[in-house]
Amino acid sequence: NSADKSIDENAVLLQKIIQEINDAKSGNHPTAVIGYSMGGIVARKALKNMELSGINHQTSLYISYDSPHLGANAPLSLQE
Repeated sequence: NSADKSIDENAVLLQKIIQEINDAKSGNHPTAVIGYSMGGIVARKALKNMELSGINHQTSLYISYDSPHLGANAPLSLQE
């Protein structure tokens, strides 16, 4: 569905941003990733994809705030 595609596309973009940040920083200080609402889902997916691909994301802290990890309950009338 289109929501999953959007999450996947944004996760790929976030992976690139994380890699750019890690390439630009001096030293090996850990990265913190914070996602609000759907951003928490995107961040979780990006970090998971990086781990599964063997990419060192250098993230020591992941914070997800108000993210619908178990889905969201929205009335059918609002889904249209």
